Amino acid sequence: MNNIKLVGLALAVVMLFLTLIAPAFSDDVDKYIQGFKDENSSVLWKALCKLISMGETAVEPLIQALKDKDDNVRQETARVLGVIKDKRSVEPLILAIKDENSDVRAMVALALGEINDSRSVDPLIKALTDDDSHVRKIAAWALGELKDPKAIDPLTQALKDNDSEVRLMVTESLIEIEDVRTIVPLIQALGDRNSSIQVMAAAALGDCNDTSAVEPLIQALKDKDGLVRKKAAWALGSIKDPRAVDPLIYALADDDSSVRAEAEEAILKIGEASVDPLGRALKDDDAFVQKAAARILEKIGNVRVVETHVLKS
Repeated sequence: MNNIKLVGLALAVVMLFLTLIAPAFSDDVDKYIQGFKDENSSVLWKALCKLISMGETAVEPLIQALKDKDDNVRQETARVLGVIKDKRSVEPLILAIKDENSDVRAMVALALGEINDSRSVDPLIKALTDDDSHVRKIAAWALGELKDPKAIDPLTQALKDNDSEVRLMVTESLIEIEDVRTIVPLIQALGDRNSSIQVMAAAALGDCNDTSAVEPLIQALKDKDGLVRKKAAWALGSIKDPRAVDPLIYALADDDSSVRAEAEEAILKIGEASVDPLGRALKDDDAFVQKAAARILEKIGNVRVVETHVLKS
């Protein structure tokens, strides 16, 4: 009986202590939130670290701070909520993605991507048409994090965005979703005017190993950018479709040595289906093509074709 009384007394003391320190703790949270207004970077950094370390206990005051009049407070509040990843903050953040300040909207989109809750998909899809290109870019990234196939069509539309950084992020997010329905938009991205987007799309199409990409990749072998041609050759080697052999043999005469090397490797990967076209290439007018064809045939193991050509010569 005495032990129970002692336990009860101890619990009463603990509860009294928690009651006494709760207002002070709340004051600390508010103090650090107000630190977001400070122009001193060290003060801002300290406020961020403190609030993040408080974790879920700071979430409710932070949610309230999303309505603060100060732009920096709302922006940094969204940043912290994205790091804490508490599901209670999802709905308030969804409301905040309509904030009048574009920097706040971008940070909110980032936070929603970090939290990774399916409720964020529709608001982030809407953010793909935001007036600010940075917001659109972060929204595209967040949708890639969420990996919801519902975003495929809106992301496909976003491939027409005027900003190349947005289109690059859209392409990356389509790849992240890992759905067969992304192949068509990735083929579309292969024809983008930005070479970084083309290279990324070509690499993804090679990884997908879908033969519907063969003809577009063959066209990409003629691109003006050497990196695009090189990655297209690599992708065709990954897919291993015999339709690519003749275009790859043509690429053996490319002005770029790295493209020639990649085309050679691709033909090797395709293997036996390359033998007859390579035999014909032994008579090509271009010395690079002749030597490469002979080298590939020897590696494939069809020395006979090379010897036959030498005898006929």
